Amino acid sequence: MIVKSGQFNRRDWCDNVFRTGYVTYDEALYARALYCLSGIFSKLSDPRSAPYRQKYEKVKKSINDILWSEEKGYFVNYKNGGFVEDNLSIDTVLIALFNLSEPERIRRMLKNMEDILESKNNTEQTAGDFGVLCVYPFYRDAEAVVQKSSQPYRYHNGADWPYLSAAYAYAKMKYSMDFEYPLTRWFDYNIQKGNLTPIEFFAPFHAGGSLMQAWSAMSALLYNHPKGDFFDVGVNQDSGIKSIYD
Repeated sequence: MIVKSGQFNRRDWCDNVFRTGYVTYDEALYARALYCLSGIFSKLSDPRSAPYRQKYEKVKKSINDILWSEEKGYFVNYKNGGFVEDNLSIDTVLIALFNLSEPERIRRMLKNMEDILESKNNTEQTAGDFGVLCVYPFYRDAEAVVQKSSQPYRYHNGADWPYLSAAYAYAKMKYSMDFEYPLTRWFDYNIQKGNLTPIEFFAPFHAGGSLMQAWSAMSALLYNHPKGDFFDVGVNQDSGIKSIYD
């Protein structure tokens, strides 16, 4: 897998958290990149397709061997040496979207997201029913969170990010789970607060992010692909990745 090195490395979407070592979100993107490269080269009849497919399979296995917590029932946020940030981060939903684990494990992860991240179901958090927390519990390492994320419920430390909530809703739809809450709660909550355009992130107790965020329109993905097949269209189960670009 890839290793995020450097004590103050925050080079992914979660730019207020120093996530280093093996980060599930980044590993999922890396695996998907290898998958797509294999498909592209296969379409071009390029012999480099097979090595990239082999790398993809190795990374996929490593993600499951290293980052899955059987005790927690989900993929941990990140591991760096002996330190494990074992909170549940919504961005690990890429595992479900990209089919990087077996269905039983993914269903267990999504059920835990439902119980832990959907605020209406989480009786430990004190912010009420406002949407989907992007992470819970909050980050354990106080030195890993900076700026806005140094406060619980704010920014990357528990706020609702509508575009990630939509990705999570899409995964729930894909696995035939009830997805209405993560798809719509952020919109209803913000309408009540007078925010009439898609918001970047928000949570009670703190000011919200920027309005007019195009990525928050990701909710439309569920309506455009109601079968949950956006990441699977064209895949031939006999030939695997080869036909995804047909």
